[in-house]
Amino acid sequence: MAPMKAKAILSTIGAVGAATILLAVIVLLPAASAEVVATSSITANFNADTIPSGDVIWFSSVIQWVGTSPTVTTNVHFVHQTLTFTEPSGLVIAKAIWSSVTTFSTSATTAATIWEAGAYAWSTFAPAQYKGDTFLSGFAYFVPSGGIPGSTQVTWSGTFETSGKCFDLNWKWAAAVYTTFPKTNVHPPLNSGIGVKPVDDNKLSMYSNGDHAGTPENYTAYLTPGATGGGGSDFTGSYSGTVGVNTCSGPPP
Repeated sequence: MAPMKAKAILSTIGAVGAATILLAVIVLLPAASAEVVATSSITANFNADTIPSGDVIWFSSVIQWVGTSPTVTTNVHFVHQTLTFTEPSGLVIAKAIWSSVTTFSTSATTAATIWEAGAYAWSTFAPAQYKGDTFLSGFAYFVPSGGIPGSTQVTWSGTFETSGKCFDLNWKWAAAVYTTFPKTNVHPPLNSGIGVKPVDDNKLSMYSNGDHAGTPENYTAYLTPGATGGGGSDFTGSYSGTVGVNTCSGPPP
């Protein structure tokens, strides 16, 4: 696959029959010439709490190595991401889901997540030998008029790309509700102010706490129950089921 310049594509889709709220974006990141690719999706349900208009759903996903850690610095791109909501109103809305690259570095001793403003993408760095949960991607969805009903079913899909070699990975996602959050749906988005925790370890990053990877550390005071979270200190929400991906063959049967 030839290297491609990063580009975000936003579209708005009109109402369709039985109806789905679809949030979609395609972001093409620079990629190595020898790539292995796998697509994957995970479906989970929100809890019973209705999410009112004006609140924000923070979606975050994490990745974890399976088996032997990489012996060379390795980039995992997560692109062509979509979040699909089944919604009774019949409204269909398209919103951007930012792409991401997670770098497992053989020389890194700490972890960090930054927002690459020029590429409109998340970038996370972690030591190659780290086997815990590492932030994969995130998106803040501003709840529109009418709110989001409880028990809404959501599917997060995307394509994993790694360079040169096959790897076994696990990933999962969660969603928590906040009453205040940066305006990530403007251009340029304010993702850099979220303060995303890169790993769930309490020593490897600037956030020396037991919070999950993907916690928006600068906004934890505004957490409220909803989505897959119960409030309190559940800053990412409860995780979906874990899905395994082999970057040469796709998810296992």
